[in-house]
Amino acid sequence: MISDQERVYKVLPEQKIKKTLWERIRHGLLYRIEFIVMFFPEGYLGYLSRRKYWKWRFKIGENPLILFGARIVGEGLVEIGSNFRLAVYSEINAGPEWIKPNIYRQ
Repeated sequence: MISDQERVYKVLPEQKIKKTLWERIRHGLLYRIEFIVMFFPEGYLGYLSRRKYWKWRFKIGENPLILFGARIVGEGLVEIGSNFRLAVYSEINAGPEWIKPNIYRQ
């Protein structure tokens, strides 16, 4: 088992850390749209808006059922198959991979 002290995040290139003004605006708009879609009331329009929004953001198969308040985080890191259900106030988080430092270096 890997302890928390042994876990190290992959270092991203400096280019990816710096965000342009357009990327900041895009992120802000997507966050607001996501909030509206997440908390749109239950019913046909709620299911339809969540299905369309999450399919637009992630690779999701046929017949997803994403309920009120559910959220998926980690654009480009999540791929979901068909007949998927995400319950009320559930969340899927995907982040950078954990790597163990090379302790036995020669």
